[in-house]
Amino acid sequence: MTAQKPRNKITQQDVARLAGVSVAAVSLVLGGKGRISPEGVERIYQAIDQLGYRRTITSPPVTLARIGLLLPYGCAFSAGLLPELANMLQQAGFALALAYSTLAPADVLAQAEALLSQDARGIIICGKLLNSRSETLQALNARMAARHVALTGICAHHHPGPVAAVHPDNALAAHMAADALLEQQHQHIAYLGGENHSLIRAERLGGLSVALGKAGVAFSPALSFPCAATLDDASLAATQVLKHNPSNPVR
Repeated sequence: MTAQKPRNKITQQDVARLAGVSVAAVSLVLGGKGRISPEGVERIYQAIDQLGYRRTITSPPVTLARIGLLLPYGCAFSAGLLPELANMLQQAGFALALAYSTLAPADVLAQAEALLSQDARGIIICGKLLNSRSETLQALNARMAARHVALTGICAHHHPGPVAAVHPDNALAAHMAADALLEQQHQHIAYLGGENHSLIRAERLGGLSVALGKAGVAFSPALSFPCAATLDDASLAATQVLKHNPSNPVR
């Protein structure tokens, strides 16, 4: 129903109804305030994008540089990142434009074009979209460069692809955590977490191994178990560590 309204008639009530949240939640997100769950924020921005909602300007309009955020569907990392990233960009004086894409090359490029059509001065590509085919990311780079639009990525691990990306230093984090335990004279240090083929897990295990090696402590695969980010899986992994190392005090 509300999707048939003229865009200049769409209200926050329409956005809230489509997103399945309260009008107050929509107002808080648009104002960059309050504590709304990442999932709720994502639904609100998706509803805003779908309906074409534009906030009513009650003071003289100010032209702000616009930053485009290109987000993947169903990416927990991007959903958790979005509220803080949006808040920081708004505090820095940027207007935001959001687009969601699948991993299909045509969709990635089409959604980037949609952001460019909104006069985005820079585009941030997030999470799983950096796993797109190299040819797709190269084409995206070329389109941005041709229009003098900055392009960068944000992901959960090191990404060697054609788009320069910001990411946590998982290896350094694990190294520092291991150093802290070694300073407390712990010798049997376990690492639980990540799926077997997770790059984040691989980076953290690398950092742990380096820290242990510098301290003259051998890395033991028996002290490392993969697990999903749930309490049940973590409990099961911890039980496995203790079962396989009954005589060692594990940290």
